[in-house]
Amino acid sequence: AVVSSRVRAANDKNFKTSEYDRAKAALAARKKTKKESNQRPGKQAERNTILSFVRMLERENLLPCVIFILSKARINDLAEGLNALDLTINKEKGLIREFIIKCVGRLKGSDRDLPQIVFLKELLIRGIAVHHSGVLPLMKEVTEMLFEKGLIKLLLATETFAMGINMPTRTVVFDAIEKFDGSCKRLLATSEYIQMAGRAGRRGIDETGTVIILCKGKLPDFTDLISMVQGKATDLSSHFKPTYNMILSVLKGKDLKVEELLKRSFAEYEQQVKSRGYKQDRKELEKKLEGLTPVSCQVCHNIDQYYMDGLIMMELENDFKHRILNTAKASKSLHPGRVVIISTPQFPFHMATIINPNVDDKKDIRELRVIVLHSKGTTADWISVQHQNHGSGQ
Repeated sequence: AVVSSRVRAANDKNFKTSEYDRAKAALAARKKTKKESNQRPGKQAERNTILSFVRMLERENLLPCVIFILSKARINDLAEGLNALDLTINKEKGLIREFIIKCVGRLKGSDRDLPQIVFLKELLIRGIAVHHSGVLPLMKEVTEMLFEKGLIKLLLATETFAMGINMPTRTVVFDAIEKFDGSCKRLLATSEYIQMAGRAGRRGIDETGTVIILCKGKLPDFTDLISMVQGKATDLSSHFKPTYNMILSVLKGKDLKVEELLKRSFAEYEQQVKSRGYKQDRKELEKKLEGLTPVSCQVCHNIDQYYMDGLIMMELENDFKHRILNTAKASKSLHPGRVVIISTPQFPFHMATIINPNVDDKKDIRELRVIVLHSKGTTADWISVQHQNHGSGQ
């Protein structure tokens, strides 16, 4: 069963559930007719799955295709099991063979017969390639150039293929949407998913690109899919910190001043962008202020002082909330299922239920993902409620 990119159209921000429901129904029907084990399928079973899947893509005219597999070992293992798959015609085989001979001919005699080169050459001639950090730089470059020419029909790659290389394809397939990041297994971040899925669709060739998530025995959780597909991209923040040694090195040279170095940093760029926005906001506020009529109030003798007192009260209130939320008792109370009252511009003083509390101790941020019930419709909306130590939370 598969979940394709049709769950979300390119011109529509809503998550469409039709393909998810189809995959769910297909898995349910399969379980009724066939008893499936919860154990991980063997190597041969996985090879057969990929083989039949690629042949289905060929029938549906969805090649070329990139299958993202988040493990080098699994890529090599699956590539060895594709001996029966041939995706190129005789003319394409000749072009690939001639190109490889020219490239490999630059190597010394003994290097031309390396096991990896012999294995990949045979794969490339059949329109199949692999791309990961374990591939020799020469063969990696050969793969990229053949892929760009449209001679590679099936590419098994890790996520590094999507980073910094503009190699669009017709179809992108995710073998899995979970990865091991060195400490634990986690769901792909939205930015990682978009980076890889964005390779689907060739400009001027394909009207639409197709993204497929393989569901081998288990369907991804619906909320996980929404979070991955429609979540927010990771914010970029500068970690540039000038040191004494850096400043002394710049002062020794004559080509660059310390001020110029700071101006070229990403941190300074962020500040410049923000300052331009602040200036524009200030101009707009000044125009609005000029158009306001003077306040005439016999009771409010000192309205400026009243305004300042109100600001101080709001700051104290936010600080008080922050201190309460960071107590051990509050942490235990804010668990999934707890009913709370939230107040945001979109939902002022609405009742909500906590779905997934998340605490980032490094940034001192408590984020509560809640589901809000309201009178605008029968569906529930997802929002994120944050509370930071500077008191700008809700």
